[in-house]
Amino acid sequence: MTVDFEGPSFLDRLQNAFLQLIPMRHFPWTPTPQLADEVQLSVLKHTVLLPLTQQYPPPPSYRLSFLKVLIQKIETQREDLSEDVLDAYLTLLGDQNDNSTGKWYKTYPVPLENGAISTCITLQESMSIVSQGTTGLRTWEAALRFSEYLLHEPELVERKKVVELGAGVGLVGLICGALGAASVLLTDFEDSVLETLRRNIDINTGPLSKSLRTRKFDWNSSDELQAMTVEEADIIIGTDIAYDPRIITPLANVLDELLNEPHREAWLGVTIRREDTHDMLLTSLQDRRMQIDQIPLDGVPTVWYHEAGAGDVAILRIRKNLHQRCQ
Repeated sequence: MTVDFEGPSFLDRLQNAFLQLIPMRHFPWTPTPQLADEVQLSVLKHTVLLPLTQQYPPPPSYRLSFLKVLIQKIETQREDLSEDVLDAYLTLLGDQNDNSTGKWYKTYPVPLENGAISTCITLQESMSIVSQGTTGLRTWEAALRFSEYLLHEPELVERKKVVELGAGVGLVGLICGALGAASVLLTDFEDSVLETLRRNIDINTGPLSKSLRTRKFDWNSSDELQAMTVEEADIIIGTDIAYDPRIITPLANVLDELLNEPHREAWLGVTIRREDTHDMLLTSLQDRRMQIDQIPLDGVPTVWYHEAGAGDVAILRIRKNLHQRCQ
C-alpha cells in the first residue's frame, strides 16, 4: 500500500524536530496525515527507533512526551493504536534511568542549499542551564546563530586555521570542521567541559581526526596566553563568551594579544542580554585599539529551532589597528 503523507516533508519535519528536542508545544505536527498502522511505524522509525537516537538517545522524558502526543493524535483520529507504538511507550514508561539534570544527546541536522540534510552533528549536552558549576555544557543562542551564519558564509573558515575561545560542547568548532577549515583548535577552561568536548569530537569525527584539537585555556594565565600567541591561526572565534561583566577584561586582554598578527581577525557571536554588559565589551575592545564591525544577520536563514526570548544576537568582526600611533 502506498502511504500519502500529505507532502514529502512530514517525516523529515518530525525527525528534524525530534533530533533537536523541540518542545512539544512547538512541535511541527501540522499538517498531520491519517495515522494508520503503517504510518505510525514510519513515525517511530524516524524518531524513537531511529538508529541514531538509539545510539545517542534524547532524554527518556522527552521521548515519552513525544509518544504521549503521538498517541493522543492517533486516538483523536480514531485510529487503532499499533503494537509498535504501545511497546515503545511502555518500554519508556518503565525506564527509571531518566535524569533531567544529566547529559543526553541533541542532534543538529545540517542542510544543503536545496533543503536536503547533508550531515548531522550530535552533541552530548546538559539539559540544565548550569551543570557541574558551569554554563558550558549546553549550546547557547549565539552559537546557534553564528553557526547558521557560517553555513551561509562558509568561506569565512574554509581552508582557514581556526582557534575557538570558550568552545563549550563544540557545535561551532564542529561546523567549522565540516565546512573545510584547515584546522580547528577548540579551547575552554573547565575540565568537565573539555571532557564533554572531546567526547563530542569523537562522536562526530572519530578519535583519529587530526584537524580538530582541544586545549585547556585559562584567560587569566599569562603562561597559557603566551602559549596561545604562538599558535598558528587565521581567525579567532567565540560565541556567548561575553555574558558576564567579570570576564570582559580578561577576554579583551586575550584578544589584544592574539590579534597582534596583521592578517588575523576575531569573530564573536554575542547574545545581548544586558545592554550595559554589551557596551562594556565594546568599550574594552575599543580602548585596546580594536576596530569593531557588526555583521547584519537579516539575510541569514534560520536553520535550527531557537527558543523564544533567548535574546538578540550580534556578530562582531574585530580587527586590531596595529598602525595607530599614540598622539
